[in-house]
Amino acid sequence: MIANKISWLVNIFKLKKIIKFFFRRNPSLAFFLKQNFYFVLPGVLDKNHFHHYSIFENRIGKKFFLFPLEGKVIAFATGPLNDKRGIGRVTKNLFSQIVKVIDFDKEFKILSSEKKRKFKKYDLSCVDVYFFSSIHWCNCSIPENSVVMVMDVIPLILEDFFPEVVVNNWKKNFQLIAKNSRKIVTLSESSARDITNFLGIKREKISVVSPGLEKTKIDKFSIVKIPNDPFVLFLGSNDFHKNAKVVIKALTTQKLKKTKVVFIGENEELISICEDLKIIDKAYFLGWLKDDAIAFVMSRASVLVFPSLYEGFGLPPLEAALLEVPSVCSRKPAMTEVLEDSALFADPNDYLEWSEQIYKLMNDPTVRAKIIKNAKATTEKFCWKNSSKKLLKILIDV
Repeated sequence: MIANKISWLVNIFKLKKIIKFFFRRNPSLAFFLKQNFYFVLPGVLDKNHFHHYSIFENRIGKKFFLFPLEGKVIAFATGPLNDKRGIGRVTKNLFSQIVKVIDFDKEFKILSSEKKRKFKKYDLSCVDVYFFSSIHWCNCSIPENSVVMVMDVIPLILEDFFPEVVVNNWKKNFQLIAKNSRKIVTLSESSARDITNFLGIKREKISVVSPGLEKTKIDKFSIVKIPNDPFVLFLGSNDFHKNAKVVIKALTTQKLKKTKVVFIGENEELISICEDLKIIDKAYFLGWLKDDAIAFVMSRASVLVFPSLYEGFGLPPLEAALLEVPSVCSRKPAMTEVLEDSALFADPNDYLEWSEQIYKLMNDPTVRAKIIKNAKATTEKFCWKNSSKKLLKILIDV
């Protein structure tokens, strides 16, 4: 009986070691558990180790994930992780890569004794640099040592398309945040130029960190209802600058008479437009979907349409390219800068040109194959691991 008990204790000890090793190799999962369930597995994640994956509350009411890096403590604002838009996707990918590339135990040992003590007590006075991955999630009062990501300044570029309150918020609050930050990070050179022109930020204060790409697993058993006939896909909510109406009007032309359209995102306002233009029978509104369901729909699409009047970068066409789906995009920054010969372009105000370009991709095998080939080559330039490493270097150099 004693032998059985000893054997049982040995097995429990081995199990704990295995679980402990698993969580140390997967800190993002440990962080997720702490964030969502607020518990520590007894004997598996001890207090001294688990502080690496805890969430902290600072004096302005924002939550942070702290991590040590080259003798400094970085505070990563976690609010944007909850954002369903492109902001959230960029933040999640940067965060997950940072967690993977940093050796937490090694970096923690480099910290001074004082910083270690404060770090363990969740004392934010040990923080050297704060990082906000979206200016939209900042309060007007931010710490002096802050790095802020500004993906674009679209409401200032397209003032007529946005409510006055949104434009004024940019001119008053966001401009102040940008000026008070130590460094601005953005996604493209065109966005960097716009930040300088519209927010008055010197170019040397701005760093460009291009987003990465990762092929999303496809939900092969998805029950999402999509057309049996060829369809174009519009991905994104009907924000003021997304310009979905030009695609809807293009579908009224004779060339696209049999082509249907699928909308993913909050696009209920477009239903009345489809009804007015008498194409409601060709329109499918799916609302928000999980990433694997989006990948399923995208993989079945004939063409991705990206008719925005402006974008700070524009990930969807590149994500579609990973699934060998070609795109028609607006002939506007930053799409022309990023995509070049990897998509067909059309005037965002000319629905006839949109009809022509969509028809060409759907019916000309040579053009379609060329665009897909070029787009896949372009996707190889973008890697989340490289993006996160570049961001970490910026944070260290601040």
